[in-house]
Amino acid sequence: MKKKTIKIIVVILLVGIALYRLSNQRPKLHHKSEIAMGTLVSIDIIDKNYSPEIMDSAFSIIHKNDSIFSISNPRSEVRRINNHTKESIKISSSLKNLILASNTISEQTKGNFDITTGILIDEYDFTNESIPDAETIRNKLKHINFKSLNIKGNKLEKSDSAVK
Repeated sequence: MKKKTIKIIVVILLVGIALYRLSNQRPKLHHKSEIAMGTLVSIDIIDKNYSPEIMDSAFSIIHKNDSIFSISNPRSEVRRINNHTKESIKISSSLKNLILASNTISEQTKGNFDITTGILIDEYDFTNESIPDAETIRNKLKHINFKSLNIKGNKLEKSDSAVK
């Protein structure tokens, strides 16, 4: 009888220890990396109740923003606008809100913040570490002016077709 009682106590202790360890497991690290917005985007989630849908949802938001705001994505809305030379082009409400907010900041900073620097940024080659000469910079600076972007309804008008 004594042996049976000891065996039952040992089994109960082992089951208790196993249940305790299972309930107090350390959260696992879940990692995913993808290219978006012209760079490597990495997300780490540490959670013992991890669901892959959380990671997928986060990358879905990143890719949606990439399709609108990226200057490196050739199919993005910003890229389409930068390459657009006509007077007026339809834009999404997300881009419209960003431009309106940017123009407000540009006004408040008297133009020290300006989202139309794309024409000059294009001249820099960061891979080969080369910068444009002074004359090129002076010529491109003529086309940096946030006031060249005007929104009318859901359309963007550029008064200077070179503005990016």
